[in-house]
Amino acid sequence: MKNNYKIDLINTTEGWATLSLQWSTLLSESDSDSLFLTRGWMESWIQCFMGSKRSLFVLVVRNSDGPVAIAPWYLETGRCAGLRSREIRFLGTPETGSDYLDVIARHGYEKDAANAIYDYLFGAGSRHWDQLSLSDLPAESRFLFHFMNRLDEAGKFSELRRNAYIPRTTLPATTKSYFEGLSARRRARYRKDWRHLEKHGACHITYQGQNTDESLPRFFALYTAQSKHDGSTLNRFLQVLSGKGTTVSLQIDFLVAKERDIAALLHLVYGNTLHLLAQASDKSFDRRLSLGNALIGKCLDRAIEAKVACYDFLKGGEEYKFEWSNSAKASLTLQVGQRNLRSYLCTASRLLRNLAKAILR
Repeated sequence: MKNNYKIDLINTTEGWATLSLQWSTLLSESDSDSLFLTRGWMESWIQCFMGSKRSLFVLVVRNSDGPVAIAPWYLETGRCAGLRSREIRFLGTPETGSDYLDVIARHGYEKDAANAIYDYLFGAGSRHWDQLSLSDLPAESRFLFHFMNRLDEAGKFSELRRNAYIPRTTLPATTKSYFEGLSARRRARYRKDWRHLEKHGACHITYQGQNTDESLPRFFALYTAQSKHDGSTLNRFLQVLSGKGTTVSLQIDFLVAKERDIAALLHLVYGNTLHLLAQASDKSFDRRLSLGNALIGKCLDRAIEAKVACYDFLKGGEEYKFEWSNSAKASLTLQVGQRNLRSYLCTASRLLRNLAKAILR
């Protein structure tokens, strides 16, 4: 390995257990610190979703001083173009809607980590995998930049495509200054909705931390009743996450009127950022009102009072996210294949599907 770097492959639960302190330390020293990269989030995902066709494929990059980077990956075995194929993916995907996934590298070691991982993947580790499919990488990822440089230098075929757009808002010191920055249409709609809601006796209730143990089933009762999606899988995952006592906590906000829940927002709290993971609203209550938007406004108001630095809407193209946000991040998906028949056929199949979509449009 160049520059005296060594790669350790962690592919057992025993090996995973040894990473606890190293993981947290590296994450805090990296530029990619995110709740979706915390050990608790990924450990909960492993417990809920690993399955028989998936196995750990975590790479730890070390030098003489110890670990400098961790690639939090797993291998998924499936079939592509009729052949067995092994694909490297990020822990935390595709279930649970993880964002901001990356190789965790100590600040200043991103290039060394990218080079070491590249050398391993296309050297000693090449026998383990056929396709590398990394989704939800931040567009500004330093690891991605240096890894792409190595791919380009070697003349390897890769696909880098837009994955998602992530609206977010940096919160100012006062609610007044935040609402003054919104469009006149957004402010007017918010105030109009709350005038009507107050006539119904509506109120905003927030549950945080341990107080969400009872309110989480309450949220999913509304979510399941009002959504086309079955929330049982996400509910189970969050129950596991909450039981681990991690640095990620829950905040659940309800809009209550006439003694019933008419809207609810499920948030993840990490550091000084509030992340909107899911929402539900009873559209039959009053179809003239935008209940979800009214509740978001109240949550933003309370977050500013609590000195929260950022409200993150997470990925999704819903129009309301853009109306409340004042900035955004982009994420990308990287796909690379080995030079073997399985990989060639998988790449060809994917390109043909994309071509068919373009023709049908």
